[in-house]
Amino acid sequence: MKRIFRNDGKCLVVAMDHGLVMGPLPGIVDPGPTIRAVIKGGADAVMTTLGIAERYGDLIAGKSSFIFSSPAVEDMAPTVDLALKFGADAIRLFVNINGGDDSAIMASLWSASLACKKHGLPLLAEIYPTKSEHIPYPTDKDVIAKYSRIGAEAGADFIKTFYTGSVDSFRHVVESCPVPVIVLGGLKMKTDRQALQVVKDSMEAGAAGVAFGRNIWQNKDPEDITRAIAGIIHEDWTVDKALAHAHSSQRD
Repeated sequence: MKRIFRNDGKCLVVAMDHGLVMGPLPGIVDPGPTIRAVIKGGADAVMTTLGIAERYGDLIAGKSSFIFSSPAVEDMAPTVDLALKFGADAIRLFVNINGGDDSAIMASLWSASLACKKHGLPLLAEIYPTKSEHIPYPTDKDVIAKYSRIGAEAGADFIKTFYTGSVDSFRHVVESCPVPVIVLGGLKMKTDRQALQVVKDSMEAGAAGVAFGRNIWQNKDPEDITRAIAGIIHEDWTVDKALAHAHSSQRD
């Protein structure tokens, strides 16, 4: 865990696993330059897939931590073994919840947890509730708190999930979860200020960091926005100070 979280107990993860389900999105059509930029900007970990790790792992190894992103399968043990072979510092499991019959995904979570505990590999559970008749508001604080706690109870070492929209509501999530919680970025936000404000508010609520993807590698300057986010997380920068760093290259 200390390979991912700095001595302050916080981390900035850059999520670059979207191609597994969305294909070559703008910003990661050629992952190489983006990987170099976010590591230079201060990313604590790069979260990506088997295929990217095979072809671009040399850009990550020794420069940033590596989180191996995996889809959920019935038996997670072979995937955990593969992640270890590739030198992963943690494995990420996508835990898509609809509030109905979630037995299959919970079985995958338990399988991943057992395999990770066996080898001492940290498990990141991405708790991702989706709208359904059982979950009308997926980002409701009680929904996020419930499933984040379930992820922790199942053995996840840290949780990645939605920001609930306010400092007070997300503090409820953090305080009811016994493992670190980091915030996912989701869709590309309209402005840099909006994205940086989410980071700032998340940290104020007690989050252990963020795992942003499109809000970093679809930015005009991935390196600068990474540096700005890292400044908020690790140096307690204000949004205005971070915004100035986010636009430093554009001024130059």
